[in-house]
Amino acid sequence: MKEIRIPVPISTADVISGANRVSASQRAYFMTGEEHFKQERLYIWENQIDPAIDNLIGLKTLLTEEDQLKLEEAITVVSNYKDLQNELDEYYETNLKDIDLKLAATAIDSSTIVLHVDEIAKQTEYRNKLNSLVATSASGKRKELRNLLMPLNNTQEEVLKSDVGQLNDGISHTNTIVIVISLGSSLLWLFVAMVIIRSLRISIEKPVNILKRLEVGELPEDALASKDELNDIIQASKNLSANLKKASDFALEIGEGRFEHEFQPSGDKDTLGNALVQMRDKLQAVATEDKKRNWITKGMADLGEILRSNENFEELHHAIIIFLVKYLDANQGAIFQVEEAENENSKLKMMACYAYGRQKFLEKEVKPGEGLIGQVYLEKKSTLLNEIPEDYVNITSGLGGAKPKSVVICPVMANETINGIIEIASFKSFEEYQIDFLEKIGEQIAAVISSIKVNIKTSHLLKESQEQAEKMRAQEEEMRQNVEELEATQEEMARKELEISAQLEAINNTMAQIEFDSKGNILKANKNFTEALKYSLEEIQGKHHRIFIDPDYANSDEYKLFWQDLANGKQQSGEFTRIAKDGSEVLISATYTPVIDREGEVTKVIKLAIVRQEKNEQVLVAANGRGK
Repeated sequence: MKEIRIPVPISTADVISGANRVSASQRAYFMTGEEHFKQERLYIWENQIDPAIDNLIGLKTLLTEEDQLKLEEAITVVSNYKDLQNELDEYYETNLKDIDLKLAATAIDSSTIVLHVDEIAKQTEYRNKLNSLVATSASGKRKELRNLLMPLNNTQEEVLKSDVGQLNDGISHTNTIVIVISLGSSLLWLFVAMVIIRSLRISIEKPVNILKRLEVGELPEDALASKDELNDIIQASKNLSANLKKASDFALEIGEGRFEHEFQPSGDKDTLGNALVQMRDKLQAVATEDKKRNWITKGMADLGEILRSNENFEELHHAIIIFLVKYLDANQGAIFQVEEAENENSKLKMMACYAYGRQKFLEKEVKPGEGLIGQVYLEKKSTLLNEIPEDYVNITSGLGGAKPKSVVICPVMANETINGIIEIASFKSFEEYQIDFLEKIGEQIAAVISSIKVNIKTSHLLKESQEQAEKMRAQEEEMRQNVEELEATQEEMARKELEISAQLEAINNTMAQIEFDSKGNILKANKNFTEALKYSLEEIQGKHHRIFIDPDYANSDEYKLFWQDLANGKQQSGEFTRIAKDGSEVLISATYTPVIDREGEVTKVIKLAIVRQEKNEQVLVAANGRGK
């Protein structure tokens, strides 16, 4: 009888617990993207849920027609739930998995988060939709499955009722025989028979009542033992109820996040109990990883605030090492800064030291390759020491001194360039995630320190530039405006350039000018100049300046020296007589100004002149003075 009554609730429990296990494995797969969670879910389907369904199908003949319909409906729900999980996997792998893996492999901090805004937005959108599908569709299927399978325990009650009927028939038949054989027996035998019948009925009612309570989800704890052959059934039902109660309490503890709650499965074959233990272990591992990630994220955010709020170079180093020692729950720490010497040999200078809640104002310098700190500088890799030499370092306080248990030395590095070294010592062993945290914040610190160094250097260069500008203003007042323009911002320079261009355009439209290369060849001339000497631009462009002067003077050493001085950057001015195209002489007051580039080379010569005509009319010839 026991073999008939027990399989139905066991098989239904296997299906329901299996549904919960595959749900937990799928959630873990969506949270971590690790493939073994998916394989575990497929294993549970193949080795727990599907065999349990097959067992229920085998017991189908023991069920009522109504329960058989419920079983068929439950089988359909199981199939739909399996298809739904496959669809959820496909949605995750198509839309979300690659984004999760990409962001997980990318170091995201306050300086790089802007580069990943689109990926984070997509990740949030797909994650919300996936969570909605899991919370509505998947959870609804599991609830529907429980509602369909739990009533199947009625099969136990019906079988027991059938057994009771058979026993009653047997008793009635026995009574008939007893009455026929012992018609004349005393009333005592009749009383004994009635007592026996009543005892049997009471014994049968006990397991029936237990199964009825299990049927409605109640877990009875007050089932009394029986001294007849039905005691095994009662005890089995009682044990099943106790195991389900323990599993239910354990599941509630897991739901509240109390993963340390103790739970011991009934044995190796306790499918539900072992499944809950596995689920607890997996969720605890995920929670632990989340806690570590949150610890790292908070630390980077807190350090970012320190880096933003400290502009003083030395105070910044003290604030950094104080924060790191406290945040890592260490006892002592120091930060070294890379300094370049005049002979191009680098050295590591201790910028700040902190131990036992106090700043230590120590001076120490380390050369590259010297000791562990110098070695980390050369190798650009973190070093963890768990076996500390006796003479390495002692952590001291007002209570005495002691050798640390663990020391980590991490480079402060960005883009393969080391800006410093961080050394932390503790009585505790450093965890791997703490070392990862140090390496990540090392990049943050390196970027900020590098920026501060650039600002200091820029400030120094700006100061030098201002001093040079003052000297230049003292030496040559005429260049004051140009020096001020050089010190102005790029925006102001652009605006000034536009103004000057407009002025030159106005001058060019009303005055005359001509430009030569450093050898005296004509580059261009404006209309005023060509009209004054009665040439067209095409007639003079590319020709030498000598076409405007007397041939004898053109071949003289004085004329050659005139252009040599101009080529060397020396300005020439005075009154000159020039010959026009028709041979007439034109008297001009002119200035030849060399234009010098940044390399100090003369790129061209601009001629400025006043042409004196018969009626003493004056035409002011001007040219661009930029580049003096």
